[in-house]
Amino acid sequence: MDLNEKIKFFINKGFFYESQSIYGSRSGFYDYGSLGTLLKRRYENLWRIYFGKLFDNIYEIQPSEIMHKNTFVASRHLELFNDPIVECKNGHRFRADKLIEEKLNIKAESLTIEEMNKIFDEEKVVCPECGSKLSDVKLFNLMFPIYVGPVYDLFLILEELKRKYGFLIKKYRKISEKELNYIIKNYLKNKKLYSINLNNEKYIFDENKEIIIKIKDNEYYVYPENIEIKEENENYLEKLNNAEEIKVDYELYDLIKNYIELKNNEMFLRPETAQGPYVNFPIEIIINRYRLPLGLYVIGKAFRNEISPRNALLRMREFTQAELQIFFDYYNNPFENEFEFYKDKYINVLLVKDRDKKLPYVEKSLEEIYNETKIDKFYLYFLYKVYEFYINILKIPKERIRFYQLADNEKSFYNMYHFDIEIYLDEIGWTEVGGIHFRVLRFNRDIINKVDEEIRKDVENLFIGNEIYVGYDLWNHFILSKDRRFILTRPNGSKFIPVELELSFGVDRNIFSLLLINYDGRILKLPDYLSPIQIAVFPLLENNENMVKVAKEIYNKLRKRFDVYYDDSGRIGIRYKRQDEIGTFYCITVDDQTLKDNTVTVRFRDTKEQIRININDLEKFFEEKFDIWKIL
Repeated sequence: MDLNEKIKFFINKGFFYESQSIYGSRSGFYDYGSLGTLLKRRYENLWRIYFGKLFDNIYEIQPSEIMHKNTFVASRHLELFNDPIVECKNGHRFRADKLIEEKLNIKAESLTIEEMNKIFDEEKVVCPECGSKLSDVKLFNLMFPIYVGPVYDLFLILEELKRKYGFLIKKYRKISEKELNYIIKNYLKNKKLYSINLNNEKYIFDENKEIIIKIKDNEYYVYPENIEIKEENENYLEKLNNAEEIKVDYELYDLIKNYIELKNNEMFLRPETAQGPYVNFPIEIIINRYRLPLGLYVIGKAFRNEISPRNALLRMREFTQAELQIFFDYYNNPFENEFEFYKDKYINVLLVKDRDKKLPYVEKSLEEIYNETKIDKFYLYFLYKVYEFYINILKIPKERIRFYQLADNEKSFYNMYHFDIEIYLDEIGWTEVGGIHFRVLRFNRDIINKVDEEIRKDVENLFIGNEIYVGYDLWNHFILSKDRRFILTRPNGSKFIPVELELSFGVDRNIFSLLLINYDGRILKLPDYLSPIQIAVFPLLENNENMVKVAKEIYNKLRKRFDVYYDDSGRIGIRYKRQDEIGTFYCITVDDQTLKDNTVTVRFRDTKEQIRININDLEKFFEEKFDIWKIL
């Protein structure tokens, strides 16, 4: 099955589907169906348990999805959160770097706008929709603005502008003076007329703007084009001179004033969950008694106005992230010690220096990576913990997972280290599903004189030697808000701002990857603890009242503890097939022997093995099977 066939299958089975399709769905928006929601919850709970227990002092928080404008001024999202966009003459738009990657099979993150423009100018990449040449690259900000409170709505303002001044862009037909006399006599003679002067053009119209006369350079034009026009020898032009002039300046001033009021109430849908922990750090550090390291994680929605969403759940405009922010003192870091317990562990990694080997990855121990790169040991320790999650918990085949190191010209300037988590999908190739980011800034003493005088002394106190390391986001929020709670005190009295390590995961991308990897065209081979439906219950014969009765009793008992599906429609083989397709790991069948000795068959999805279990032992059997703590 190709990608489109698999997507169609997942849609038909209720894992996900286009949002609000009855009204014509918009790209980039998907709803999770009944099965998809169960799978998503299982993934999120596994993630929550695994990463929420990595060390002591980790907590889940739920920040608002709508955030203050200054949050994104400080984080520089409003300044820098842009994607390169190109379009063709027919209006097809694409994200430039991703289009280059797809068509030329190269990494385009490091390309400058000039380098991308050269590719499009030379037509190495053309519009995939119509084959025409693509434009120069422009930058497009991905933020979704929102306006709160009882203020004049932006779209009402624009609608008012359109209503009052929309005639400026209408199509006008040139006419003679005699034709103008005919129009006045037959359409405007008994109506009150109004006029507006704009850009050396005069517009005269009736109250409803059904007929509009434009006068420019002593020539006459009329809207609409298709009205009946003949010639009239009598002179009615003086009628135009009596038109009541409308002063535009005041109306525009009023509209601009409303717009400014609107902008003062501007907020934004968050483009990432990360900013919630950063802005709440001053509160949470006090609540948790100033203990470090401190972990704050969020599983929730984020919103990006993607240029060209595609590949179902892989690139959406509304999506779910699971992100853990780890705050610690760079100079008193307990995670360095953890490295010693894991330094001999191997992971699949593609370092920048190994790219020319043309291998998808190289298997290396953490100690090897440290010796080759001198990347901080704490960072490598967390790389391995993420690797463990994919190999041991999600059961991703080892050869399908790698960490891809970004070069200096590819990663954000504030990331000292940045490795993408990538999964190999047969239909797409290596696909980013998350990332590990050490978000840190290094300053020397020159920074002291560059900050606001009000906090200059606070910044000076952060220095012991000639340089400091601070968390990128905590620093920026401190600089803008001047909230001194971002500054902590060590036992020896010295001051510091913690650094930040981010473990970031695209939940939807991980779900989609799990589906693609585990569905072989017949069976969805998810691990039993991830299967949306855990147990299916069947009577062998749908017309046997005794079998149906026992089967429903089992179903009603188990459904209180597990996600169970009852099915008595069709041959037993068809029912097994239906459950195999959606990943149900165990199927219970009530048959003739059940009515004799109170046992049922339990069928295992992957091996097709069947065992008999007493009905009274079923609950305990499945509790043991679905005990996720055995794998954590």
